[in-house]
Amino acid sequence: KTGKQLHILKGHANKVSSAEFSPDGEIVITASRDTTARLWSVKTGQQLYRLKGHKQGIASVAFSPDGKTVLTGSEDETALLWNVTTGKKYIYLRGIPTMLIPQPLILMEALFLLGHWIQQLVYGMPKQEKS
Repeated sequence: KTGKQLHILKGHANKVSSAEFSPDGEIVITASRDTTARLWSVKTGQQLYRLKGHKQGIASVAFSPDGKTVLTGSEDETALLWNVTTGKKYIYLRGIPTMLIPQPLILMEALFLLGHWIQQLVYGMPKQEKS
C-alpha cells in the first residue's frame, strides 16, 4: 500500500528463479537454483518452511487456488506437490520433460498442468492423506 520495502527474504544459497504469492496474499513461495523452495510470511518476512526434495534447481512454482498446495518443477525432471500448512511433500512425479519445467505451472481444484507450446501434460490432483 505504501510502495516501501517491507522485508528482505534471506535464505537461498543461489539465485531465485521463481516466486509467487498465495491466493490470499499471506504467503510467498520462492524457488531457487539451490534446489530448495521456501515459504515465507508476507506479514513478518519470516521463513515458514524450507521445501527440500529436488536434486537440481527449481525453475517454477505455483499455488493451488485454495492456497493449501504448492507445485514445484525442477530441472531434475521432477515435479513435487507440497502441503503449505505442514511443509511436507506428498506427491513426487518423475520423468517430466525438462522443456516443460521452466514454463508456468497451473494448479486447479482437481487438476494441474505442466505445459509448453509444443506439449502439455495434465494430471489429476491427488488427495492428501489425513494426518
